Amino acid sequence: MKTYILDLGYIIWGPSILSLNKRDRIVVPQAVLYEIESQSLQYAHSHFEEIAQLIRDSAKKELISIEEPTELIKNLTFDLTLSDIQILSLAKDYSKENNDVAIVSAETNIRSIAKELNLRVIDRSEFTKLINESEKDEALLKKANKISRTQWKFIIWNILISLFATILFNFGWNNLELIVNTINVWATILLIIFLASFIYWFRGRYLLFYALLEIFIGFTTSVRVFYPDFNYDKLTDISFLQIIAGIYVVIRGLDNLGKSLKKTRFNSFWRWYSGIQ
Repeated sequence: MKTYILDLGYIIWGPSILSLNKRDRIVVPQAVLYEIESQSLQYAHSHFEEIAQLIRDSAKKELISIEEPTELIKNLTFDLTLSDIQILSLAKDYSKENNDVAIVSAETNIRSIAKELNLRVIDRSEFTKLINESEKDEALLKKANKISRTQWKFIIWNILISLFATILFNFGWNNLELIVNTINVWATILLIIFLASFIYWFRGRYLLFYALLEIFIGFTTSVRVFYPDFNYDKLTDISFLQIIAGIYVVIRGLDNLGKSLKKTRFNSFWRWYSGIQ
């Protein structure tokens, strides 16, 4: 019997791994489940609670096991989370009784330490092959597919809403003089304070939407220099500053986008694109 130790990233990327009928041993470290449950409390309207419930349902059907290692590996050369340490420790425990053990993880630190400990780590192609070639519990597979669709819908919905918000921003910018003339100075000051406080509150709870909004607004801020009158001769120092400011906002938005995708199935692609592990 083969043994696979799952990390959080691959559970999120391919939740159908939790629906495999018991041909091999699938192990979810207890710390990984705790991490998913904590994420469900931190992020409202997220898919983490559904993933945590899927893990519990799979464990009840004895398709997977939720385990803690007998002893944690110490003196590791990387700064790892408890989940990472439990993954490596469980793999080491099982390797003592069974040589056919593999860690399912894309995390660079885990893969590096696993290599030092002579522990096997499978890549995404092997992971996909494992899912495709295995029989599955239909009820759990249906739940897993729903979670995957929800993640796509979440991304698409945030893109559409942020595009709409960008249109509103540009409408307000184009009619700024009318807005300022309509309300008095003190109302304008209070509105600025309110907007700044609200945006800060909003960013902490809906980072993906905020990141996409930054990207779109930064892009339109730079493009407005050339649209609708595209003429290099009319560029001024202020124009160049506006272009640079817009690009900076886009970069900040991309940085926040990477953070917001960290706990989604799109994280591995983003790490490849950004080069940030």
